Amino acid sequence: MFGSCWDNNFTRPNEKGEFEVADGISSTIFRAILDYYKSGIIRCPDGVSIPELREACDYLCISFNYSTIKCRDLSALMHELSNDGARRQFECYLEEMVLPLMVASAQSGERECHVVVLTDDDVVDWDEEYPPQMGEEYSQSKMQSLWSCFLSC
Repeated sequence: MFGSCWDNNFTRPNEKGEFEVADGISSTIFRAILDYYKSGIIRCPDGVSIPELREACDYLCISFNYSTIKCRDLSALMHELSNDGARRQFECYLEEMVLPLMVASAQSGERECHVVVLTDDDVVDWDEEYPPQMGEEYSQSKMQSLWSCFLSC
């Protein structure tokens, strides 16, 4: 990080020759993070929001999980961890279900692809002869092939 071999100048000395590593991170959070290097645990200081702590951990490449973060506001921590789970779930759905449909559409020469994602509770009356209107006649005809793709998935 501080060596001369870094071409991208990740860190630069200021006018005093000091390196500023934690730009934008409050001293309270930085102190808690320094304790992490001693104990392996970050104790979230009072008055610091979990998203703010999360952002600092991401910036400093520190794993943000239940074993490294301890805080009094357990609901905020669970909310942040739940967001992680939701992001991973979305990435999984995107890679396994949506991306293959988009790739198939692109490989057939299409420049547009309309994908409709429904939850298990959604009820839509779709008919292969009369798909829902997308605003353009061309899109309506492509909706049938997408509907067929959804049926086969």
